[in-house]
Amino acid sequence: MIATLTRIWLVLLLLGLCRPAAAGPTDTPLPTFSDSRAAVNVYIAAGVIKNNNLETDVVCTNVDTVAVDIGLEVFDETGALRNSIAAGSGAS
Repeated sequence: MIATLTRIWLVLLLLGLCRPAAAGPTDTPLPTFSDSRAAVNVYIAAGVIKNNNLETDVVCTNVDTVAVDIGLEVFDETGALRNSIAAGSGAS
């Protein structure tokens, strides 16, 4: 009984020390394009894959009469940003 209570207390203590991870698309500030225009988040696609000849294609379109900047940021499995919109990588 004492061992069980000790384990429960230890688990609750460890869970109390946990902090949420701050990485990935929801915690990263939006970039600025190379023409100094600020970005606007339109969509987050979770689970994009490129592995063993299986790829995810992203197709964007603009139905407005004026041109818009379109950028795509790619994050790896650890939440690290893999490209730079400001440098022109992933922007059109």
